[in-house]
Amino acid sequence: MTVARLKVIECLIISLYRAFDQVLIVILIMMSTGTSSRWNDGLGNTTTSMRWKSMVLVLVIAAVVAAVGFVSNGTTMAVTINSGTTSSNRLLQYVNNDGPLIKQPSTRFEDLVALLVRADISALQDLEDPNSPQYQAADWMANEDESELDLDGDTNLPAITQRYVLMVFYFAMGGPNWAHGLNFLEPVNECEWNLDAIVGDGLPRTYGFTCFGDTGTVRRLYMPPNFLEGSFPMELSYLTHLEDLFAFNNPDLTEPFPAFLQGHENIETIGLHYCALNGTLPEWVGDLTSLESLALSNNQLEGSLPENFSNLTNLQQLYLDDNFFLEVNMTLLANMTRLRHLILEQTILTSSWMLDDMLIGGWPRLEILDLSECNLTSTIPTSLLQHTTLRILDLHDNQLYGTLPTLLSDTNTALELLALNYNNLAGEIPTAFGQLVALKHLDLSVNQFTATIPDALSEMSDSLRILFLASNPFQASPIPSFLQDMTNLIELSLKNTARTGEIPSWIGNTPPDLTLLDLGENELRGSIPGSLSGLAFLRVLMLNHNQLSGTIPSLLSSLQYTLEFLLIEGNNLKGDAGPVCDGFAAIREFYSADCFEIGCSCCDVCCVDSDSDCNDRNWLIDADPIWELGFERVWPTDLINVGSYTISFNGDIP
Repeated sequence: MTVARLKVIECLIISLYRAFDQVLIVILIMMSTGTSSRWNDGLGNTTTSMRWKSMVLVLVIAAVVAAVGFVSNGTTMAVTINSGTTSSNRLLQYVNNDGPLIKQPSTRFEDLVALLVRADISALQDLEDPNSPQYQAADWMANEDESELDLDGDTNLPAITQRYVLMVFYFAMGGPNWAHGLNFLEPVNECEWNLDAIVGDGLPRTYGFTCFGDTGTVRRLYMPPNFLEGSFPMELSYLTHLEDLFAFNNPDLTEPFPAFLQGHENIETIGLHYCALNGTLPEWVGDLTSLESLALSNNQLEGSLPENFSNLTNLQQLYLDDNFFLEVNMTLLANMTRLRHLILEQTILTSSWMLDDMLIGGWPRLEILDLSECNLTSTIPTSLLQHTTLRILDLHDNQLYGTLPTLLSDTNTALELLALNYNNLAGEIPTAFGQLVALKHLDLSVNQFTATIPDALSEMSDSLRILFLASNPFQASPIPSFLQDMTNLIELSLKNTARTGEIPSWIGNTPPDLTLLDLGENELRGSIPGSLSGLAFLRVLMLNHNQLSGTIPSLLSSLQYTLEFLLIEGNNLKGDAGPVCDGFAAIREFYSADCFEIGCSCCDVCCVDSDSDCNDRNWLIDADPIWELGFERVWPTDLINVGSYTISFNGDIP
């Protein structure tokens, strides 16, 4: 005999006992009044003893019936669920006679549970657990959903399934704690559980779920970032027409690659970068052959790519950077001829793979290639600078060696960013670089380039916005005069490049929009030109470790409202820094100067000439864009990463 049946019998016995107890009390009262043989009805009529006994019997029977009714209505409830080949009767709830009455599942809830189990959408075990997202979703649909969806499974199963699946997603992914509710729980069609918004790039997007207009089936999930947490429920596998999954920037998604995607033939875009995905990529990922964009940057994925990854020949965008992969077999990518974006930063590549012409030729549509920090040991193939569609080439922080290509077959109108910093490249910067007429960002810092900085770079004057040449053993010479023609520059770093002479006065007039100027660790002499006050947008000024003399020009007071970083220690300057200290304290991030020589009430670091370790941090500007975040270079306040610049390349993955 089951525990539930014993509980029912116990409740029945208790109820009968209480009923008989009440009847006995009535009998004792009547006996005490002396009406054992006759009964007055209050109207002057009397009854015999037999009639009185019949009355008592009726009372007893009524009490028994009441007790049985109490048990059947309040003690237990049986639900029969037909799951195809088996039937099971389960006692879901019963009354606790010593406490409050437990809420009974409604008939509508029972019908919905039976339907979901019969259709194999959720397991009965989950639907019986009040703490599960499945139970919570079914309970809401059955008892709280004001839309009162028709739960007839014979005629309305697709609509029931879709609404239920989205509600399971809501409860499984921490919906009550989301930053934006996105109209979930509203009594409208689930295709309206979304919110239109303008995001950082100024483009409108619909957050939440969106559907195909003709069929009303879910097409897209877009929720970055919305404080999603937990794991994607398997019920999402019933969204068979899902094409796009965007849930990036939700760092509480601590799970392996979502299992519900297995077998999703229609999925085209997966954007799960900046989450906390872990484990290895499953073998079946290679079966998602409709996939065009796969963005898994900045997760905790490990292992290697599955062998059938090469089946993803429709891929156009692949972002695998900043994970813990043991190795990426580049031959698996060789046949992906539709690739436009390939981002593998901080990924170990196959040791035998070389950055050669043959493989680059296999990606004829390539627009973005980021193989930075991949331990590449190679020379620079000429084809990389002749590629007709390549816009972004980021190979910084590798072990590239040799010289740069000295001949371009034609003017390159495609390449917009070239980052070769932190390598072992040597020789001259070829004059052929002047043919890169569309270049906006050139970073050749920390190499072994010699000779002079070529005037041919002036041919980029209409496009170049960032020029970083720091820490190269160039031939000693003044600041190149051609820079005054580069009126579009906003960031210029010539740190540790053997610059001599004085800071030219024209640098305060052109380029007019300069926000960062780094001339530190050179042999510059003379005074700080007052014309620098003309740089109305200057945020970073680094003049440290030169031979500058004189005082801080009073004209620099105009910079007190914009200047965040000022480094002037290691010079022969004297006087007071008042002209730059009187501004808004909230603007200043870091100021440094020489003690006893400069009075600087707002300086964070005050150095003395005898202290060679003072302010010995690496002040080199790091110009590494964050491609997967809309191609935006985001700077923290640390002085190794300062500045601000957004490269507007209108990437397809937000």
